[in-house]
Amino acid sequence: MPRKRREPKPPTAVLRLEAFDMHGHLGNQPFDYTGFFRYLAGLDPKKRRERVAKRVIAVPKLDEKDELFRFVAYEGQPGSPYLMFDLDSDSEEVGSVPAGKLLATRTIGVLDPRSRRAVIQFVYSGVRAAQMGTLFEKLAQASASPFRGASFEFAQRAGDSFRKQVASLETIKSAEMQLTRPNYDWNDYTDALTDLAGKSGARNIDVAASAPRDESLAKNSGLVQIIRRLSSGEGTSILKKAVVKGVKEGEDTVTEVKLSRHIESKTVAVTKAADGAPNVDQVLNEATGFLRTSGEQ
Repeated sequence: MPRKRREPKPPTAVLRLEAFDMHGHLGNQPFDYTGFFRYLAGLDPKKRRERVAKRVIAVPKLDEKDELFRFVAYEGQPGSPYLMFDLDSDSEEVGSVPAGKLLATRTIGVLDPRSRRAVIQFVYSGVRAAQMGTLFEKLAQASASPFRGASFEFAQRAGDSFRKQVASLETIKSAEMQLTRPNYDWNDYTDALTDLAGKSGARNIDVAASAPRDESLAKNSGLVQIIRRLSSGEGTSILKKAVVKGVKEGEDTVTEVKLSRHIESKTVAVTKAADGAPNVDQVLNEATGFLRTSGEQ
């Protein structure tokens, strides 16, 4: 009997999903995350847009499913020119995107109002978590909005690689971090910095320290200890930024360890749709699965 022809496997795309914690505030009352996202989801999709400099961020899809909120966001520059090279004629063609359209990148994410966690696809030139937070916050400022005056932030969840890289530094030359006001308040975190932030009524607080020449910052006390504690993976992250610079044993060059490059993440492979882009439903399913297990590393 003739052998059956094997069906070719569908092409796949490898994506990275990153984990964040969410912090919302509205006066001195507990923040209603479900109500906040339902309000945003109920807006006309054409209103879920924001122009940042020459670029536009648009979120046409934001819906609720199984108590989670899922979004698809696009970022691009209106009327941006493009260059195509014709391999047959060795010639180039310059064109411009028609009015009302974007040459865009797509970013997909899932938000859980109960755990206050989010998983957002990492796209190098796409919408970042901080931009999504700014957009959500601005949308809530409409005059008829029940969330007028609200603030909203995403905090990066540190991955195991961040902790390992910081621990590998024999001497630490400098350290800096930015903290965002936690939900419910700074009182949930007890140290001199959060006490100062609380008394100041701060939304964010930035701290930096550098060592004297040829010396090292303390690894188990002070600022470095706080960064290590807040990036432990336990509890809710309030880190918007963390950078530690130092030298590893046996090396001379300074290594920079940035939290933004070591966010808790998961790499997934999804099939491509007919248009060649990653299948949206599969990305959403993978993001949902990762959201359920985030923090279990």
